[in-house]
Amino acid sequence: MTPTHTVCHFLVFMLCVVGGAGTNNDYRRPILHAIAATGVTIHAPLAFGERLRTLVQRSRIVLNLRSFGNADEFKMSRLMLMFANSAFVLSEDMGVEGDVGPYREGMVIVPARDLPNAVQYYLQRPLLRAKIGETGHQIFAARTQAAMLRDPVAKLVQRAGCQQS
Repeated sequence: MTPTHTVCHFLVFMLCVVGGAGTNNDYRRPILHAIAATGVTIHAPLAFGERLRTLVQRSRIVLNLRSFGNADEFKMSRLMLMFANSAFVLSEDMGVEGDVGPYREGMVIVPARDLPNAVQYYLQRPLLRAKIGETGHQIFAARTQAAMLRDPVAKLVQRAGCQQS
């Protein structure tokens, strides 16, 4: 079967994974093979900086997969560049609701077993991908660290009995 579409899978901090585990580890390999079996070419380049940004911008779909299958794994550091560039992110379900919840409208989250079908579905819908990618960008831009920390810090200050200015 000749591949007709390209999907890029990026892990921003691949070099930081200890023990040689990376994109093609034992957890991810069957998922990536199932997607490739549908005729999609998957690129998993080791790229950083400008090269990574360029690849993200050129990608139709950016896959976000867990590293080792831990259901509570959520790595915002992996998603920041994708959201900043309005990339369409297709993610397997992961993280606790408090982490993932604010970003749900800005990416598509499905169980790993459904990723091959989801890839095919979204490859055929460029306008929907663009809309979801732009929504992710808007959510990311609106959720500043200061805004996210305001309430938790205020509660901490209140519990400590300090005066707020």
